[in-house]
Amino acid sequence: MIKFLGILDLTAAIFFALNLFLGRFFPDKLVLILGIIILVKGIIFLIILDYISILDVISAVIILLSLTINIHPIISALVALFLLQKGFFSLIS
Repeated sequence: MIKFLGILDLTAAIFFALNLFLGRFFPDKLVLILGIIILVKGIIFLIILDYISILDVISAVIILLSLTINIHPIISALVALFLLQKGFFSLIS
């Protein structure tokens, strides 16, 4: 299960980064779906008191907001890097 969630984090980070770089040439619906999934996952794990899930919720909100407004590139890069490292460590654990 942890490996699946790690793959989900990696996929969300890659698609979010691609959406940032490719802009309108990349389907927003994929990023929207992954953002919602990360948000739901963060809320579920927040209920069982996994405090790192607060960062999942914040990341998901930033991903979802980036579809409608311009988010500073440094913040976007930090979100993508956070999800990449979280997914990577989930895969190797």
